[in-house]
Amino acid sequence: MTRFVLSTIMIMSALLCHAQLSKYDLNRPFGWATCSSMTSGDDYDLCGGDGGEIIKLTSNGGDMRNLIWDAVNNYDIVILDGAEGDFIVSASISFKNLKNKTIVGVNNARLCTQFFVTDEMKAALDEVGVNNMSSNGGGGTLSNGQKVAEDGEYYTRMTLMELLDDHNETYRNAGLFSLSGCENIIIRNLDFIGPGPVDVGGADLVTVINGTNHLWIDHCNFTDGMDGNLDITVKSDFVTVSWCTFAYTERAYAHQFSNLIGGSEDASTQGRDNLNVTWANNIWGAGCKNRMPMARFGTIHVFNNYYCCVGNSAGINARIDSEVLIEHNYFGEGVKKIFSQSDAKAYSFKGNIYKEPFSEPVSGKVNVPYEYTLYAADEVLDITSSKVNGTGATLTYPLLIGADPSSDTSLSSLTVNGVEATQVTAYEYSYRLPLKATAINVIATPYNSKATVSNMSVPSIDELPADATFTVTAENGTTANFTLHLTPSNSQFKEGKEWDFKTWGATSIEMMSNNEVWNAMGDGRFETSFSEATELGFEETESITVSGTIRINPSRSTSGYLQGGFTMYIPVIEGQTLTFTYSHTSNSKGTRYLLVNNESIGSTSSTTPTTATYTVPTDVTSIRVNGGDGLRYYMIEMSAAPESSIVSEHLDNDFCINGNIVRCAGNHPIEVFNMLGARIAKGHKQLSVENLPHDIYIVRCGAQVRRISTHR
Repeated sequence: MTRFVLSTIMIMSALLCHAQLSKYDLNRPFGWATCSSMTSGDDYDLCGGDGGEIIKLTSNGGDMRNLIWDAVNNYDIVILDGAEGDFIVSASISFKNLKNKTIVGVNNARLCTQFFVTDEMKAALDEVGVNNMSSNGGGGTLSNGQKVAEDGEYYTRMTLMELLDDHNETYRNAGLFSLSGCENIIIRNLDFIGPGPVDVGGADLVTVINGTNHLWIDHCNFTDGMDGNLDITVKSDFVTVSWCTFAYTERAYAHQFSNLIGGSEDASTQGRDNLNVTWANNIWGAGCKNRMPMARFGTIHVFNNYYCCVGNSAGINARIDSEVLIEHNYFGEGVKKIFSQSDAKAYSFKGNIYKEPFSEPVSGKVNVPYEYTLYAADEVLDITSSKVNGTGATLTYPLLIGADPSSDTSLSSLTVNGVEATQVTAYEYSYRLPLKATAINVIATPYNSKATVSNMSVPSIDELPADATFTVTAENGTTANFTLHLTPSNSQFKEGKEWDFKTWGATSIEMMSNNEVWNAMGDGRFETSFSEATELGFEETESITVSGTIRINPSRSTSGYLQGGFTMYIPVIEGQTLTFTYSHTSNSKGTRYLLVNNESIGSTSSTTPTTATYTVPTDVTSIRVNGGDGLRYYMIEMSAAPESSIVSEHLDNDFCINGNIVRCAGNHPIEVFNMLGARIAKGHKQLSVENLPHDIYIVRCGAQVRRISTHR
């Protein structure tokens, strides 16, 4: 297992204790998730997005659905930081055909559905008598034309439609994640909080579906899923769920059915040789009534779990052609429904503790192909319930997989003149200095306070572009060498710039039609995928860097555009305004958002070109632009840099310094800035700098700028 490294953008509270892992926590994928077949175990390298591009998101207080979708689709490692509050999600986020991704939470990150069940809804359902209705027959056709086969669901949906005046039943999609056809995925240290279970045939908190395979879900909390908390269906396979909690709260109304494996008895749909899942070190807690788990077809391994779901109506439920191995679990007081089966292939029990009377049935022998280590069932309660290192989102180092924290060489921050650098790879960072910078101050702070930084080498501004280098030594002596790529501010667009993608494409049409890198689509467009602009097969537009899957229409007519799931990186100067001309690819496929640095600056559902503007904030020298594969880009226009951002390299006698007096001829104000760019003094024609607190400043007189020293 490749070692993961914490990102520099993973900023956590200084008060956060560095909790150690439980002695039984392997801190790496195991079980079915690491198998390549039903007979070959521990041979699949489930590494998620290890070594890839990283992004951190914090909540903006609104609907985060599109921003999370964009981050997960365009980055390898996504850190959801709860420091700014909960991540509210309006509808389940569908991730399709993704590979090699890691999603983790820090600072108590919570993903919460926007919709939730209220007391008013419960009262309306009680008035109709839903709780006394059948869940196996009856039903009818709803006023929106939907057919429902069960009385309970029929009257629940009809009541909520009328109460909420929502005949589209948008509330039924109140889930969080859906993983469809995905592979090599890691999800850790997150709280998933749903609307409360209600029988509407709605979304799960997390749905694993359509052949998703090699998935490790670890140290997460699942609470109040509308349909299920975590369901695994439709030929999904090789999944491990470890150190997680499952529970329901007062939001629950009905259908507290936590975990389903295999959604029907149709083997051709569900997959007779799929649905193999390991459940280890989990807690099924308050409010869980059923499906802990319920399984069809797969080989299910349930070990070292704690059941404290008092008053449950069912527990482990083995159904058609499933095999279940149940080992060293602890079933607490009040948990009377332990196991049931219907047409299961085999089931066996070993070393469990039952606080209520239970006779273990046995039918056949169940084997798994991977190695695993059990601990005694009488330890399960204390181990899993620990508030420090038990189940749930208790991890201090969610990205440090397969390594002890004492070997941690990662950084909690790397700053240049007080501004965070951008992480490129595990040990590689980059930073472009703003125009006003006249010195370089690099500060590297290890995440583990017992790690040390040494051998810091920083170039001068005159030497740029150049690299700063340093070494981090971990608590146990492990060392890592870091490189910080430093480049001077990009000043080539001070007078503005226009990127016209019709022109870009037209100059390249002959090359594209003859280059095997590009796929001619037969309609005048060409398509290719790449990770860097150099792979395009032609020179990119000046100083725009692009990566991803791109379609280009090289027509010189008004239809010329770029389109695709790609990202553009554009050099900018603070204070400039960028105007984007773009459109949707369809009038019938909903809204698409134009994102700059993962914030929406505009949206469209029309094929008619529209514009959106973005003003570059302080200390930003490059922006990341994307909007998914549903947008066309026609033009980007950049305004001239404002005067305050322009450094003149040609000074004249109008600007002079005599001792500690700065004089500026003409009718110009004088401004003094510290080395971080903050204005600390302002005058007219002349200004004394004698009593200023530092030695070195930036002084501007009109468009002229000088670096001065007050130390004589």
